[in-house]
Amino acid sequence: MSAARVGDPACPLEIIRRMPVRDRGRPRLLFVHGISVGAWIWDEHVLPWFAEAGFEACALSLRGHGASWGQDGIAEWRLADYTADLDQVARSLGGPLVVVGHSLGGAVVQNWIRTGGRPLGMALLASVPPWGLALSALRMGLSTPALFRAVLAMSLHGARAADPAILRAGLFSDDVDKSSFRRFVARVGEESRLVGPELQGWPPFAPLAGRRPAVSCWAGRTTVSSRPTRSGAQAPITAAAPTSCRASPTR
Repeated sequence: MSAARVGDPACPLEIIRRMPVRDRGRPRLLFVHGISVGAWIWDEHVLPWFAEAGFEACALSLRGHGASWGQDGIAEWRLADYTADLDQVARSLGGPLVVVGHSLGGAVVQNWIRTGGRPLGMALLASVPPWGLALSALRMGLSTPALFRAVLAMSLHGARAADPAILRAGLFSDDVDKSSFRRFVARVGEESRLVGPELQGWPPFAPLAGRRPAVSCWAGRTTVSSRPTRSGAQAPITAAAPTSCRASPTR
């Protein structure tokens, strides 16, 4: 594993990189994290697994997250700022590149493609859907109001403002042991107060039909949970959305 910083020395962005155990000529993978975490969220299990499978696996920390710059301004960053970070890191890595976004990271990936990013492909893992979170938020508020309040508190005031017991019950698999959960809670940080409203769906951030890469999409389950946090019906809708994505063969 190697950790590096790219970009302007005054505004460096963290990249964690795992080189393939055996080079099989596969595209480079770039993982984009969700709210309040950083590149570290991918490094314990995901990056090593893909490196073992023959991929160069990289993860970036968006500004204000992980070891990247911008901690002091975290409350004010916008989706466009995070998109600029992804563009900078993608350019520094070069292609062919498959970009993987989880939750907030999925919106960043979609917005990057909408504004000119050209990856070989993208994968959206429990991502903000192309039409935004407004419908999901309404459903969560009606079906699991305690979880809705906890997620809202985390979005507005940081993860430490939310009840960890509610987050664990609503978002994490029972297979996650107490020690792992405590380590996670200890590492989560703040999140921008401005990006949450932008994720509701207006202005649009999904890529236009003419800019779609070859894409595989998943929705309805988080990477750490066995419980659905968004309607399972959204998975096929997301995959069929004309502004979103289409299935592609695995390379």
